Parts: sequence; structure tokens; C-alpha cells
Amino acid sequence: MQHIPLYVNSSYCFDSLNTISFWGKCSGFPYSQTDFSKDYKYQEFINNPGLYDYTENATYNSTSVNGSLGIEYEHKFNNNGHKLIAEIEGGAQKRYRNNNFLRIYDYYPERNKDKETVSDSKDYNFSGKINYSVPYHKNGMIEMGVEGFYTSEISVFRTDTLSGGTYVLDSLRYKDYAGSQGDLDGYITVQHKFGRFTIKGGLRSENRFLKYNVHNQPEHHDQNVYPGLFPSLHFSYATKSMHNFNLSYTRRVNYPQNSQLNTFVTYGEDSFSTGNGDLKSTYTNSVEGGWSKFFPKFGSVGLSAYFKNNKDEINNITDVVYADFFGRYVSYSMPVNSSESHQYGGSLYVMYRLKKFMTIRLNASAYQYYSETIFRDNEDAAVTDCFTYSFRLNFWAKLWKFLEINASGNYRSQTKTVFNETAPTYSINCGLRSDFWKRKISVFLNMQDIFNWGKRQNTYTNPYYATYSSRKYNSRFISVGITFRFGKIEMEKQARTGAYTG
Repeated sequence: MQHIPLYVNSSYCFDSLNTISFWGKCSGFPYSQTDFSKDYKYQEFINNPGLYDYTENATYNSTSVNGSLGIEYEHKFNNNGHKLIAEIEGGAQKRYRNNNFLRIYDYYPERNKDKETVSDSKDYNFSGKINYSVPYHKNGMIEMGVEGFYTSEISVFRTDTLSGGTYVLDSLRYKDYAGSQGDLDGYITVQHKFGRFTIKGGLRSENRFLKYNVHNQPEHHDQNVYPGLFPSLHFSYATKSMHNFNLSYTRRVNYPQNSQLNTFVTYGEDSFSTGNGDLKSTYTNSVEGGWSKFFPKFGSVGLSAYFKNNKDEINNITDVVYADFFGRYVSYSMPVNSSESHQYGGSLYVMYRLKKFMTIRLNASAYQYYSETIFRDNEDAAVTDCFTYSFRLNFWAKLWKFLEINASGNYRSQTKTVFNETAPTYSINCGLRSDFWKRKISVFLNMQDIFNWGKRQNTYTNPYYATYSSRKYNSRFISVGITFRFGKIEMEKQARTGAYTG
């Protein structure tokens, strides 16, 4: 697998008040191949009792390429913040993937599968924005602007299954899709300083336009428009003794995606998924506050807290149903709106600096999450109530003026969503870095997840579909690199060793 990137970036200043910038990039994988195999132990107890152990082998061949071009123009009316910025950017992406798949059951040969899948897609995108800032007072600023974004996707997905010695098109899995998304937003903010106190208020208009169509199954098509106005208000205060306080309120929205709305049924090997045409947007009211303090001989300390109330939060649920396509009971998933959900929590930040020799940073956070989701009609709401905490500890030190060492530890406790529990995750990383000949050459050595703790465990607690899964990743790997500097030219070479099993 070879990744080929190309980046270009340049700026030109006509004078001290006018600047124009250009950028472009092109990257891709001309060819990539991945071989995958596993032995799967699977037992059903209720709907389809029996042992369904199988082996699976697959080969994925893919190519992809993408590129974009952009231009930005900045005009300063003066040097006091009165300026205009205009930007446009366009890009395209092309992807192709071919998959050969073979599954062999130990006890049910009639379920064996030999198939080929092909996915071919391309998309285009365009964005633009204009931002205008003008001081209305020596302590006040007004900022306003408009932003637009448009993307269009065309894709074809087909599956050919071996039947009677020949590969036959699976018409129910075939998908000829076209979709688009457009965003048109406008905003205005006003900021004013009263000594050490600052207040900033804003109003944002967001409008999203969605459209999709499955050409080979035209009953799966729709178009949606989502308008909205969203206010925000921020306060901050700084003291002479370096205490900083802030408090803010914002209203946000999370719109559904075409993939979540599309009612086309996507069949897997043992399950299927579909969208939800009745899905609503999620609206969030958020209140956040915090305090921070800088100590000249120690470092800095910060505390923050927040509360978020969500209306119609989007969650993905899994249920069980008899499917004619499979001829048996299977699981299926689809997105739904929670009737009520909220989250509140806080975080602590501490940084200790011992001159220029050593730095220790601690980030710790905790939150409480609660939601009620109507799982099946005429049933009580499913309640999710979860307390989660996490921390990250970083250490950095410089020895003998040429060697830098660093280490970090991470931990995240159990998390929950609707009917899904994820076990705690944790890791320890470390690294070395050294510069030679006045930083003309730099080398580094890093080790990720020293004790190879990359394990993921999930328990699905749906009363109609209880499952447990565990995956173990060989997440321990070593990376080495060397950097050469010749004047303003920098060349870097990296190498990484590691493995994955799952």
C-alpha cells in the first residue's frame, strides 16, 4: 500500500493591506490490498438454536484519489481589525473497491457464501465564505458573514453471489445511489470589553438541504430542508492576579445525514440495517463555565463544568425480527430519536513546569449521562444512566541538554449508550527524541501501548437481543524517524512496525 501526497501552498502580499493565498492538494492510494481471515465462534439459544461456527476469508483491493484547490483574499481597511476575508474551495474524490469473500460453516454448509462485491463512487464538493469585521468602538467589534457548502455523491454497489457454478447479481443488495447536501449559513456577533470584563453575543442562521435517490429502487428517495436560528452568549473576566473566569450559553443542532434517512435496506451476512425517514434533528442547549489560574513558579490549573440538554438525540438501536431475505430471525439496526437525554460533567487541568527541565500535565474529566428512548411502540422507554470518568497523564523531560523523553498514560472507564456497554480502555506510551549538530538532524523513537492493552469489549443488553463481543488488537508498535534540515528545507523519513489481530 503506497500513499502518495502532494501539497502546494503560497501567499502573495500586494501591500500591507492586501493578501491573496492559494493552496492545493492531491493524494491517494493507487493500489491497496488487504487480506483478512478469522475463525468465528457463534451460538444462538432462542430464535435459531444451534452452533454456527465458521471460518471467513476475504481480500480487499482498492484505489482512491482526491484533490482540492482553494483561494483566499484578505483586505484590511486599516490595522485596527477592520477587514474583509473571502474564500472559495473545491474538491473531488474517486474511490473503487473490490472484495472477494468466502465463508464456510462447520455444521451448516447450506449457509456457505462465496461472493464478490464492487463499490465504485465519486463525489464533488464546493465551499465558500465571506467574513467582515468592523470595530464600532475602541473596545467593541462586530463580525458578520455567510458560509456555503455543497457536496454531491454518486455511487454504485453490487454483489455477485456464486450460484450453480457462476456468479449471479444479488438484485436486493444492488444499489445505484445519488445524493447531495447543501448548507447555507449566516452569522453575526457583537463583542465589547468593559475593562477586564468581556461580553460576546451572537446569532447564527443554519439551513441544510438534503436529497437522495436510489435509482434501481426509486421508492427510496426523499428531500429535506432544515432551517434554524441559534443564539449564543459568552462572558469572560480576567483579574490582575491571573485568575480567568468564563461562562457561556449556546444552542446547537445536529442534523440527520442522508445515510440515516435513506430507507434502502442494506443486507449483511447475518443482519441488516436501514434508515429512518422520520428522523428529527437533535437540538442541544449547552451551558458551560470555567476557571483557570497561572502560577509563575508552578504552572497552571483549570476547572470547568457543563450541562447539556438534548431534544430528540439521535441513537442507533438494534432489534430482532424475522426476515424473508434470510428465512430466519436476524438482528437489524436503525437510527431513532431519544425522547429525553442530558449530560453534565466537569474536568480538571493541571500543568506543572520545573523551569525548562520537566513538564507534567494531568487532564481528568467525569460526566453523568441520562437518556430515555422509546424502543418499541406501546412499551416503556429504555433508560440509559451512566457515570463515566477518564484521565490522561503526560510527562516530558530534557536530559543532558540533547535528549528528550516523554511518556503518557490514558484511562477511560466504562461507557454506555442505548443497550450498549463498552468496557474500560487504557494504554501507556513512551518516546525518545534527540537533536544533533544544532538541530540539523533530529531522530525519535516512540512506542505505542507498551503493554499491548488494545482490547475492546462490548455487551449489548437489548432484552430481545443480548450479545457480548470482544476484540483484541495488537496495538503495541514502534515508530522511528529521522529529520534532516538544510536551511529552510526539511526532509523527514519515518518507519513503523506493528501488527493487528482481531
